[in-house]
Amino acid sequence: MLLSHLVSVPPVRALDRGPETLCVDDFEDDAPGRLPRGWETHSDDGAAAPYTVEAEGGGKFLAARDRGQSVILARRFKVDLDRYPYLTFRWRVHEIPKGADERFGPRGDSAAAVYVTYRTVLGFIPVVVKYVWSSTLPVGTALRRKGTGRPWIIVAGSGHHGIGEWQTYVFDVRAAYRETFGGEPPRQAVGVGLLSDANATGSTAYADYDNVCFLSKADAGSGIQHIVATD
Repeated sequence: MLLSHLVSVPPVRALDRGPETLCVDDFEDDAPGRLPRGWETHSDDGAAAPYTVEAEGGGKFLAARDRGQSVILARRFKVDLDRYPYLTFRWRVHEIPKGADERFGPRGDSAAAVYVTYRTVLGFIPVVVKYVWSSTLPVGTALRRKGTGRPWIIVAGSGHHGIGEWQTYVFDVRAAYRETFGGEPPRQAVGVGLLSDANATGSTAYADYDNVCFLSKADAGSGIQHIVATD
């Protein structure tokens, strides 16, 4: 079972870093107007990264304003998934790429995406599950386009519902691996990535990110959704 627990949360705030939380980044220690420390940018054409840390309401977050750059922001981050099996993150989407659809390469943009890299094959092919806010696909969709190194895509948010509002999610990353790639996941994840892109559709993608962390425990209360993977 893939867990997608959507809850209401107050405006931007720092996450309480207790023993049950392993935080990749909450951006509180970064200077506004700059890229967050510890992250790397990856793009095919060397485009400038459309990400900056911003401040609001006494807290900080990462803002993504993509106008066709398509730059992945990645952080090498090893996580013991037996100890911290849940991924949590917050995002707030402002604008979705027009006509985007992750099933097709020529339209494969997403307003927001959070990647978990479980491992690499042959030292360079990543094994990745990517949680996205899709322009068109319904929440709960899971798919993978053909091609070496393509990630599995799980739709966590969709369309204009909830635009401009902070949304918080919790996913069981071991279950996500089983239901997509199949078999037992590696004990350790090796990295996390963020991406807002609109290059394929030639439009714009605006979103904010915050509190990207792993948890040892998660409340499996109301809001749990079952996501069925399709190939």
